[in-house]
Amino acid sequence: MRNHKDYLPEPAPTRWYVVASREAALIYGEKKGSLSLLNRFFNARGALKERDLDSDRAGSRSAGSNSTHHTLDRHNHQLEQVARDLAKRVCRYLSSELAARSFDELFLVAEPGYLGVLRNALPAELRKRVCRVIPKEFTADSTQRLEQRFKESRILPQNASKTADLRGE
Repeated sequence: MRNHKDYLPEPAPTRWYVVASREAALIYGEKKGSLSLLNRFFNARGALKERDLDSDRAGSRSAGSNSTHHTLDRHNHQLEQVARDLAKRVCRYLSSELAARSFDELFLVAEPGYLGVLRNALPAELRKRVCRVIPKEFTADSTQRLEQRFKESRILPQNASKTADLRGE
């Protein structure tokens, strides 16, 4: 004999969207075709230029009698480290929420220069949940504008709220 649960539809997957840049990461959840902001991470140092991260100039040295000139540029390393720090914070949060079963699917939306940093920081269990990666800079958009962009791009269902209403949800 079959259990009555066999006849019930599976609950829709819970989708989370990470909208990120070097300066900020915004975590949105989707419910009935609408986005709601769940958490924000800011990185004030992410907006700084190389010269602002360190007041010292990059060192240089001459290679003896050889005329080769090397620049010891630690600034790029500092910019990369600042970007990685934000990505690690976001991934720690996402990992804890995944362990709590807060979401099933993850969409990554990040400026192209930051997307690789974010993807590299994802642990294996989060990588398995990534459904789509979108190389766009949307962190300055309002929630409504983001919803509109996602619906136009078919990232967010356009008629999910109508369907949910018909089912009595």
